[in-house]
Amino acid sequence: MINMIWPWFMPALFTLAGVSAAFSLERRTVGQFVRERFTRLFVPLVLGILLVIPVQTYYAERFHNGYTGSYLAQYRLFFGKVTDLTGYTGGFTPGQLWFVLYLFVISLAAVPVIQLIRRRPLAGKRPFPLALVFTLGFAAMYVRPLLNIGGKSLAEYFWYFLLGYAFLSRDTVLDALERRRHLFGGIAFALFVLLAVSLAAGNSGFCTSGEIFQAYAWSTILFLTGWSKHRMNHTGPVTRYLARSSFMFYVLHQSALVLVAFYIVRMRLPLGAEIPLIIVAGYALTFAAYELWRRLACKTASPS
Repeated sequence: MINMIWPWFMPALFTLAGVSAAFSLERRTVGQFVRERFTRLFVPLVLGILLVIPVQTYYAERFHNGYTGSYLAQYRLFFGKVTDLTGYTGGFTPGQLWFVLYLFVISLAAVPVIQLIRRRPLAGKRPFPLALVFTLGFAAMYVRPLLNIGGKSLAEYFWYFLLGYAFLSRDTVLDALERRRHLFGGIAFALFVLLAVSLAAGNSGFCTSGEIFQAYAWSTILFLTGWSKHRMNHTGPVTRYLARSSFMFYVLHQSALVLVAFYIVRMRLPLGAEIPLIIVAGYALTFAAYELWRRLACKTASPS
């Protein structure tokens, strides 16, 4: 199942980030947008690397290398041990915050393009052909080899960010995707079945490269965009809470999962019980950590 989700999951996040940037710039100047990127991305990135990510490498050192030192002493390994940057066996890693790092760099790199688009709007409020939107998303596969660091292409995600900013933030495109959501859903499902059958048959190369892979990823993103426009175009207590908490959930979730997994794996439960327990306990801990952070942040921000 992971093989069927990862093709579109991170591209969807960067596309959504581009849409969010477009909405943000409706209320801010470019200078204000850049300052906001520093406060909302760079500062959490630094604090997350200092305070959140070492939890993962501490337990990685204990599990893989038999580390017996203290948590604080492990910081010497975290900053001094050079590995492949995954942190799988310890050493320095940005962990899941690579997404925040990439988004910060992409947001700043996109500023000249954003200024150009704002000076010369692509098509005003006229309808924009979905065939072109699909083609431009499909073309992301051709920039994937550029600036590819450990399988994460800065150029590809920059491309998705610009697609979100320039096209998927437009009302005309969103309305068209809402009307054609069944079409893109059908395309995505058909390609999903094709890739799943191929993967089950052992043809993993077919699943991880080429035009079918990219068409599946982008059609899924377009379907989810249209479906969300149709089904989730409203606000309420739950959606407001999720909107506020989503970023910190992302920052915290992997460290929480690693922490609970370390102790649950040592219980030697059956795999069918172990995996659900890790997921439930990990996200319960993530929720608790977020609520603790939120209350401390509110208390710090409130006047004494």
